[in-house]
Amino acid sequence: MVREASEVDARRVAVKLTGAGRELLNASHRWQQERFDSLVAHWDLADRKRFADYLRRLADEVVE
Repeated sequence: MVREASEVDARRVAVKLTGAGRELLNASHRWQQERFDSLVAHWDLADRKRFADYLRRLADEVVE
């Protein structure tokens, strides 16, 4: 991550991911997907999709 002064408001600081930070985030997402897939591999496709949809819904509601 890098910190940069805001171009709009000198009191604010913008925080942005570096290239390495983006790679780490992407690797984390891949790892999470792999773990999820291995945990529910024995479920049928419809159940895996339904469960994934519920997890996304929960995550969206927590963020709001």
